[in-house]
Amino acid sequence: MRLAMTTALPPQPGSVTRARNILNTLLSLTDVTDQDRGDLAMLITEACTNAVKHATAGTVDITITIDDHSCEVTVGNHGSKPNGGILPAELPDPLTVGGRGLPLITALADTAAFIPAPPGQVLLRMTKQLSPPPAQRTPDRTSTALSRGTPNCQHSGLDGSGERPANPTATGFPRADQA
Repeated sequence: MRLAMTTALPPQPGSVTRARNILNTLLSLTDVTDQDRGDLAMLITEACTNAVKHATAGTVDITITIDDHSCEVTVGNHGSKPNGGILPAELPDPLTVGGRGLPLITALADTAAFIPAPPGQVLLRMTKQLSPPPAQRTPDRTSTALSRGTPNCQHSGLDGSGERPANPTATGFPRADQA
């Protein structure tokens, strides 16, 4: 399956929530794990927060592409690249206000980079490889038939006669406290 969506939102704080909701809606159509869903929500939140905060004009442009193995999110705005276009990997001094979004993006994304864009525009592309969904447990045929009350399911009986025992909990074996 491949899902893709592009949207342009106003550079306002409410756009961060809208972008996250759009991503969550697209992810709800897939089998993405909760861990990946959380990481992707954090990535789009941080990227959109930066785009809204540093936009000089225009819109915050978001493109989301999801396939069976990865999710790619590109967030763009009109402005200039921070730190000369290099994504920092280290956190700033603990007493510094702000500056943790890009290191967080670097830590959570499998790839993250500012990509070439028209003059005056910034594009940050992040890619997250998706974990395979947990294997779904397949119930055995006997428990499924019993849970549905299948009438053709016969009890073999303890004596092989096909008759149900008088005591349905009887097994023919002594209980542990009787042995």
